[in-house]
Amino acid sequence: MDFDLIIVGAGVAAAAALDALNGRHLRIAVIDKAQSAGGRCATRRIAKAENAPWLDSGAQYFTARSPALQDKVLSWEKHNWLRPWSPRIARLDSHSRLQPSPDQQTRWVSPNGLNRLVRQVMAGHNSNTVQLVTGTRLTRARYTQGQWQLNDHQGASWQARHLLLSTPSEQARALLDQSHAALVPDIDMHACLAVLLGCETAIPFDALFGSHESGAISWAANNLSKLKLNPANGLWSVHANPQFSAALTDPAEAAEHIRETFAALCQLSPDQFQPLHHHLWRYARPVQSHTHPIPAQLLACNLALAGDWMHGGRIEGAWLSGLAAVQALYG
Repeated sequence: MDFDLIIVGAGVAAAAALDALNGRHLRIAVIDKAQSAGGRCATRRIAKAENAPWLDSGAQYFTARSPALQDKVLSWEKHNWLRPWSPRIARLDSHSRLQPSPDQQTRWVSPNGLNRLVRQVMAGHNSNTVQLVTGTRLTRARYTQGQWQLNDHQGASWQARHLLLSTPSEQARALLDQSHAALVPDIDMHACLAVLLGCETAIPFDALFGSHESGAISWAANNLSKLKLNPANGLWSVHANPQFSAALTDPAEAAEHIRETFAALCQLSPDQFQPLHHHLWRYARPVQSHTHPIPAQLLACNLALAGDWMHGGRIEGAWLSGLAAVQALYG
């Protein structure tokens, strides 16, 4: 299968690249090993129905500080793809006590989960020239005679003049041959255990920030509050901190510990929180938040890199990295 550009990874950086290339009539394939687009903007529904209640299991919200993203956010808000979220915020102090922590930060969420936003952005481009391929794991990428040759886990071959890897750096390095892999920055990434819980009891905050000093939990959010509700119950996304996530050996046992810890913080019994799902994100955030330039040697081979790890570690950074990658490849 021949394309002008293959993008590996179907997250925010890939969506930004497609948006920047809109109207150029390039034949593009976006390939991801997951079953749907979104990357770490992952949303899990508690039932298969399209209108079933949902929880963001990866990224919970994003901010838009750069003009390049602010303009897009205004457009997405008009389409009802986004809305501002003003949660009642609490913070854990060093003694694990809840403290009110209001701020003026504008946080953006999707009324259908952040996964839906990425899918909507991608769907806005010409399906005649852009092919989204999910559930496909690529095993090798090599550059020969001015073309990138890729193979997937089912033995199929893919070919393109340009290649954009919008994956964590470790996965990009594993895909490339030794000479190209050596040019990809070796970035240490924090892991994050995400635990999804249902609760039928009202809790007096919508979002909770923790810290290493305050225990195992770094973040919790009631997804129902993202729907402009003041809910009497909750669908909670609880994230363990990097230290706890890196040390765990049994994700199910660790998820139970997070459930018990969160219940104790809320002064409730663990039985009042229904376990819904848990997932270990192995490449959640870069340990050091830097902006990384794309090596000139990679660009000489029509290869570019993108992802939040390349631009500060946030969703906004992923978007900006996708724009930068397109600029580097096509000018």
